[in-house]
Amino acid sequence: IFVLNRFGKVSPGNFRMVMTAALLFTLSDSLLAVNKFVHPLPLAGIWIMSTYAVAQYLITQSVCDPNKVEGAFINQQ
Repeated sequence: IFVLNRFGKVSPGNFRMVMTAALLFTLSDSLLAVNKFVHPLPLAGIWIMSTYAVAQYLITQSVCDPNKVEGAFINQQ
């Protein structure tokens, strides 16, 4: 839900990056829940940690993107 609040406040590419990260987090948590409470998944650890790691990477990249906010405040001296 918080990702949707970024729409129009950041560049379209940055928004897509963070939205993808949010979806990957959701997938990671869903895989974790299914593996724990429904039935064991083959290679669950690899799938869970892979989706989690990629989501973390995308969030980090979106924060490090210097052009992420259109019309960002520029330090003027």
